[in-house]
Amino acid sequence: MIAMILIAVLYLYVEQKYIYITADELAAAYQENYEKAAEKFLNKELELSGKVKSYYLFENQPNLLELKTENNKIKIYCSFLSSKDDSIAATLTNAAPVIITGIFKGSNNQESPENIYIEVSNISIAQDK
Repeated sequence: MIAMILIAVLYLYVEQKYIYITADELAAAYQENYEKAAEKFLNKELELSGKVKSYYLFENQPNLLELKTENNKIKIYCSFLSSKDDSIAATLTNAAPVIITGIFKGSNNQESPENIYIEVSNISIAQDK
């Protein structure tokens, strides 16, 4: 009986570890109500699916991967914790489907929250639907 309870608790923990969301859904939530979206997602682990828009290589700051969204006003940028993930991102082409796992960091400007950021702990190429 105790083993079954532990399995159930572990299952619920694993199932709730990430918030599963698409880039389009995240951008829409952010545009609809910035404060509510920030409260729901800020510093939470996301598994974000989407498509690559562009990769930006910078000399003196972290490189960024931008994801496409239907909402062109909200931009989603991903920075990388590991050079391995950064290297993977650098090889991706426009519209490549990806799955990003990371911490949602929100916007660095509350008065103009059009740019939102994910601190990536893992990136993988997704199967195109």
